[in-house]
Amino acid sequence: MKKKKYTKPQISVFQIESQAILAPASEIGIQAAQPKLYNEEDVKSMWDRSDSKTIWSD
Repeated sequence: MKKKKYTKPQISVFQIESQAILAPASEIGIQAAQPKLYNEEDVKSMWDRSDSKTIWSD
């Protein structure tokens, strides 16, 4: 009978210290979407087909 070779599983864990600077969204210019931006008239120009109302994005 042939002896099987097994590879011993090994995990290396490294601890790093990282610093993150978190800024409020208002300070970096991110605003919540307004419902008035998503009315049907504005979104119609982005539809692939009007019957399915799908929007293609890259």
